Amino acid sequence: VGFVGADGRPANVSIDGAPPAPEVTLLLAGRTQRFSLSGVAPGVAVSVLRGYSAPVDLAVDHDTAALATLLTHDPDPFGRWWASEELMIRSIDAHRAGNVAEVDQLMAALSAGLRSAISTVDDPLLLAQLLAVPDEFMLGDRDPMVDVGGVAAGLDMLRSRLGAELAEPLGRLWERSLQSPQALGTGSQAIATRMLVEPVLALLLAGGGADARNLALHAVAHSEPTVGIRAFAQLAHVDSVDLDALITETYARWEHSPRLIDRWLRAISGARRADTIERVRTIAAGPLYDRNDRARVMALWFPFATRNRSVFHHPSGRGYRIFVDELGELMPTNAGLAVRLVGDLLQFKRFDEHRSALLRTELERMAAMDGMPDFAVGILQSLLA
Repeated sequence: VGFVGADGRPANVSIDGAPPAPEVTLLLAGRTQRFSLSGVAPGVAVSVLRGYSAPVDLAVDHDTAALATLLTHDPDPFGRWWASEELMIRSIDAHRAGNVAEVDQLMAALSAGLRSAISTVDDPLLLAQLLAVPDEFMLGDRDPMVDVGGVAAGLDMLRSRLGAELAEPLGRLWERSLQSPQALGTGSQAIATRMLVEPVLALLLAGGGADARNLALHAVAHSEPTVGIRAFAQLAHVDSVDLDALITETYARWEHSPRLIDRWLRAISGARRADTIERVRTIAAGPLYDRNDRARVMALWFPFATRNRSVFHHPSGRGYRIFVDELGELMPTNAGLAVRLVGDLLQFKRFDEHRSALLRTELERMAAMDGMPDFAVGILQSLLA
């Protein structure tokens, strides 16, 4: 645990009467434990889990100012990332609740902190993590009932506001990092630099403007294929982009690289566009799709059915229908692979009444399909009872 002053300097704090120090290691000896802090100056933020990477759930009552201090000044990379993530999550939740004033306060702190990070952080991997918005799936799964529309709208707000407010520093970051030789090659620095492609373009494209789209289109043609495929993935989300033309162009470039084509398919099926459903259906019925190729099946269906909730859970139910049609083909021959894709189907009761009813109908249809394994029919009947 460390302590950071509002001015960014380490702060000395005493814990349980020990000599004041800017950082201490606390030993947790039971399920609950209390520590008493003294000598805490106004504005000091507590930086917890320093140097700790194990998966834990962390709940704190830091106010916006404390989170802003950690995002801007915490010397611990995890602490900075956590503060950025927490500010983003709170902004999304405030938007879902309709609290405009709170959204504005949180977004101001987040924008200022990220603006500072863009100009001061030298590690491209850390910077990519600070700029990456939270995962739609994670955000929805925090609540007993999944708020598909609210989470999607909150993420849209977050991306568009950050993209507009940080357009200039993000443009400079792109120029100094991804238009330089350090983005090329197989070294660790080059790999880390290329991690910036998706978070930077995600924000710039959401912020709008022809400059962002031209930048992304130019990146698709980058000599480094990783840059190109990641730029393609971000352009695929933009409704105004002629995606069919872009798909034709990029397929011609990458068709001889199966791994790139798998990533290309993931980008297409993960695109946050209403026409994604029809595009996935067309690909699944075409020659590029092979149910005997595990990687190809996962590339097309995993992003669509498990991560792209705003599209998969379209109120029309079209996403459910094409997916259950596919499960009818997969389950009799490759049930082990298919069960990795059905998470949202099996928790259908966690969605709103309309979506839950549509999902129930599809589960009933699935249970009655010819060739459905007995174990799957048993599970479905138990869920539907």
